[in-house]
Amino acid sequence: MGTRILHWVFFLFTGRLTDAGVTQVPKYLITETGQQVTLTCGPISGHVALYWYQQITGKGIEMLVNFQNNKALDDTRLPKERFIVEWLKESPSTLTIKSTEFGDSAVYLCASSSTTAL
Repeated sequence: MGTRILHWVFFLFTGRLTDAGVTQVPKYLITETGQQVTLTCGPISGHVALYWYQQITGKGIEMLVNFQNNKALDDTRLPKERFIVEWLKESPSTLTIKSTEFGDSAVYLCASSSTTAL
């Protein structure tokens, strides 16, 4: 009987601890390798900047992509051959992994801001 490698993808909430904060769905996800998964982030209303981060166990947090006014400003660390990140006007942002790999096991975080740092 073969073994299947499962990997955990955890989601943490960032922003204020109120009903008006950033929301991420799902809170956590367990999947097999080779599956497509989509993570959703609802930024705080009125915020113009949105960030997706990844933290692999034992490593520091790394920004995957940041948006301002629904346009990606820096996505140089995003593995574009497998990851798709969108933030369309007036809608939540989505991060889709087309085919999960064992190395994708990480904490994925989303944050929003009313301004961006230059």
